[in-house]
Amino acid sequence: MIEEFISKLTGKYNNLKQAQSSPRDHSHVHILWTNLREGGRMTIKQWYEHDGESNPYRARCHKVLQKDDTIIVENWGTDWTHSPSFDMRFTLVNTFYKGELIYPDPIIRETILKSFVEFDGYTYRSMDQGWKDDKLEWGSLSYYELQKEIGF
Repeated sequence: MIEEFISKLTGKYNNLKQAQSSPRDHSHVHILWTNLREGGRMTIKQWYEHDGESNPYRARCHKVLQKDDTIIVENWGTDWTHSPSFDMRFTLVNTFYKGELIYPDPIIRETILKSFVEFDGYTYRSMDQGWKDDKLEWGSLSYYELQKEIGF
């Protein structure tokens, strides 16, 4: 199961179709998941099209573990410092791996983080939100929907 998870997640994604059809609601973004091929270690880099890959807005390291029928994606900094508040749990639902935060209500940028991810090896959907006093402070109320680029 863990090998399939990593294989389906690995690759480069972008949301060009979504950004072109709704530019007011969705920036053109890229996500690159790289399999480091040692002990379930992976990296992620995310960037806006207009800023370029060399200027990511997010870069993290991750360790992928399996516990029974659940995949755990541990969240680590680029210096491999663990941030357990942002670890996610994934389960396979039909053909999609669906993820949610393991620990409730972690704080980031003085807001409560809500984060959702799902993917099937072709489509990658992600939605991050920061809430404060029951008000959305940052993020989107709809998923960013990205497609895996050919060759990945």
